Amino acid sequence: MKWGQSFRIRHITTGRYLCMDEEKVLVVVDPEKANTKLSAFCFRASKDKVEVAQKRDVEGMGIPEIKYGESMGFVQHVSTGLWLTYAALDAKAARLGMMKRKVILHQEGHMDDALTVSRSQTEESQAARMIFSTMGLFRQFNKGLDALGGKNKSPGAVSLPLEGVVLSLQDLIFYFCPPEEELEHEEKQTKLRSLRNRQNLFQEEGMITIVLECIDRLNVYNTAAHFSEFAGEEAAESWKEIVNLLYELLASLIRGNRSNCALFCDNLDWLVSKLDRLEASSGILEVLYCVLIESPEVLNIIQENHIKSIISLLDKHGRNHKVLDVLRSLCVCNGVAVRSNQNLITENLLPGRDLLLQTNIVNYVTSVRPNIFLGTCEGSTQFKKWYFEMMVDYVEQFVTAQASHLRVGWAMTEGYSPYPGGGEAWGGNGVGDDLYSYGYDGLDLWSGTVARQVAAPNAHCLSADDVVSCCLDLSVPSISFRINGHPVQGMFENFNVDGLFFPVISFSAGVKARFLLGGRHGDFKFMPPPGYAPCYEALLPRDRMRIEPIKEYKHDFQGVRNLLGPTQSLTHTSFTPCPVDTVQIVLPPHLERIREKLAENIHELWAVTRIEQGWTYGSAQRWHVGNDPFGRQWLSGDVVGCMIDLTDNNIMFTLNGEMLISDSGSDMAFKDIEIGEGFIPVCALGLGQVGRINLGQNVSSLRYFAICGLQEGFEPFAINMKRDITMWFSKSLPQFVPVLHDHNHIEISRVDGTVDSAPCLKLTHRTFGSQNANTDMMFLRLSMPVQFHETFKITAGTTPLTRALTIPEEEVIVVEPDSEFEVLKRSAGRKEQEDDKKEPSVAKELSMENEKDSVSEKGKKKG
Repeated sequence: MKWGQSFRIRHITTGRYLCMDEEKVLVVVDPEKANTKLSAFCFRASKDKVEVAQKRDVEGMGIPEIKYGESMGFVQHVSTGLWLTYAALDAKAARLGMMKRKVILHQEGHMDDALTVSRSQTEESQAARMIFSTMGLFRQFNKGLDALGGKNKSPGAVSLPLEGVVLSLQDLIFYFCPPEEELEHEEKQTKLRSLRNRQNLFQEEGMITIVLECIDRLNVYNTAAHFSEFAGEEAAESWKEIVNLLYELLASLIRGNRSNCALFCDNLDWLVSKLDRLEASSGILEVLYCVLIESPEVLNIIQENHIKSIISLLDKHGRNHKVLDVLRSLCVCNGVAVRSNQNLITENLLPGRDLLLQTNIVNYVTSVRPNIFLGTCEGSTQFKKWYFEMMVDYVEQFVTAQASHLRVGWAMTEGYSPYPGGGEAWGGNGVGDDLYSYGYDGLDLWSGTVARQVAAPNAHCLSADDVVSCCLDLSVPSISFRINGHPVQGMFENFNVDGLFFPVISFSAGVKARFLLGGRHGDFKFMPPPGYAPCYEALLPRDRMRIEPIKEYKHDFQGVRNLLGPTQSLTHTSFTPCPVDTVQIVLPPHLERIREKLAENIHELWAVTRIEQGWTYGSAQRWHVGNDPFGRQWLSGDVVGCMIDLTDNNIMFTLNGEMLISDSGSDMAFKDIEIGEGFIPVCALGLGQVGRINLGQNVSSLRYFAICGLQEGFEPFAINMKRDITMWFSKSLPQFVPVLHDHNHIEISRVDGTVDSAPCLKLTHRTFGSQNANTDMMFLRLSMPVQFHETFKITAGTTPLTRALTIPEEEVIVVEPDSEFEVLKRSAGRKEQEDDKKEPSVAKELSMENEKDSVSEKGKKKG
């Protein structure tokens, strides 16, 4: 560009040109009103010597004489010769501080009117182009909406740029996305500053105002069907999407920008009033959340009707975390509690509303096992060393906020109960989270919810292609593991072997793993240790191998939910009667009486054994603090109807459409019941039972309701419920908590031992009330492992507690205490070792050490 070359100045965001009007005042006009004579300017090197630009014969603007950042020039209006300058401020206005100077045209101007030309930054030019294109599109869209109805209604068809508006909104939302959390601090701060600059630039150019105008014009229409009456069916399909995108764009323009959020402080009523529009409530909630977070002054103008409108969205949307985020932002401001808002929320949210608010997300852990059960007992000939492998196919870490769960090991039938959705870990308990299972996760050994870190080559959390080998030795007993063929430096020993053991894997979402049990049930990747047998050999005859969940309460199939009772329990041995034919045998008369007595005795012993195994027999009964005969035994396919009359306070039952009648001839199974807090449907399932409960959500699915129940005036329990009713499973699981030193009712103290008594713990419980008051039962346990010997033993150097229960003092054999090496060896092998013959010198030294310990023990203070 040369000196004196004519050019025009255009505002890049609006597309308007800088021109001089008839009164020689600078204005910005639309392109169609800006002619060349009024809008032409040029650069001059100085105001003294004005050179006329020569006509050029080359294409373009000629030889470049003005350079970026170096050349300084004055701007002159071509047709009038006036200079571009600024209006001088009066003295009074100058005292007020920095003020914007007004641009004018003047005959002479000022000495400091020179300007330098600089290239615009890429980000600024990109933002300016986006503002120019989108604002023009939105203005066209608003004009089209105005033409659809009202005073400016167009007689012909109006074409709305719906597709372009949707794409532009999506691009702008992506353009204002916050930086990723994984970025480094310096890079993240740089992108945040750039985002703030873009938000400020768009706000200065009026983008927020245009978005609000679009929202107001679209909110004139209540539904998509209403909008289709004016704009057509094709436009109605995009109406809901555009409204929601406009609110999301508005949230993007103010997110993290306090100055932009402050613009909505005075318009809070307008913003909350829009929450009733279900088609865009998620976007409105996002805008409201941004305003509450970035503008603390809004919390002072929140009223009760605002909170009620927000809480009402819980009923309209159900589980929407944005509603809870907005309510949470109302409670705290910069780390200080806002008590007024907290009181309003608790008064309007909690009473009369059954809500389950999510406070934390835990992994839902599932435990599976093969139908292989291993055990041992005294005199058993069953093999005692077993081996299996688990191969990991896929692991996706952090599907939820918690790390993915994957453990493998052994568990026992006597006590391992990983309750789905419940238990001590609320559905997150797996192998090693109780005292009846032993697991390994690649880093730690787990048992009793306690993790013990163990060493292993290349120790890491289990991932894809890892193979974990699990070894069970019931003769020691011991449990050991290997990972990818390398032994893990740690094992479980001296655990209870009364129950049956089975392989088990517990895992959460995002995990795939396989059992390798040997043979055709999965070839091993590594050879078992010497003496260990593959687990598939323990499969019972005529049984097929299957993988099953350990705890399962329901089975959904084709829209039908079956409730499952406990699975069948297993025993160590099974017995099949094989009677002997004694018809041809004739006994003498004196043996006949003995034969009858023996037969009676055998029958009684058989009955006692069956009762111990849980066998029961009897007719159908009704239960309430006892049981009475009522009806008959239920068979497969029977339908039992339950009816409750809260007016007359009675309960009745039907069986296959027939009313059940008691022995007294009454059809009321229970009468004069106490209502209290109300009743809920409940059923109890026994061992191996499967049932189905129908609460009448679909009345036509009730088979016998029209025959018995409808005529009597009863209604189905779930007749007015649109959603499926959540089923809850109850269980009996004791929960023990540590007794604190400053407990209000329980005191535990230590009593030192004497010559005639051993040290013990004294438990004192303080009660309140009169002697006739109800006493609460309290269960306590000692969190200390206790081991009993088969025969009573007396350790050397101690005195028996009661001489009558022990052998005479003169017959006591002096048993020397074991050395430290023997103690360590015993703890490693868990075998009792006794050595009656020791050298006298060693015994004497140990005895002296023992006496020293005894003296020091007596000198200790009570603690």
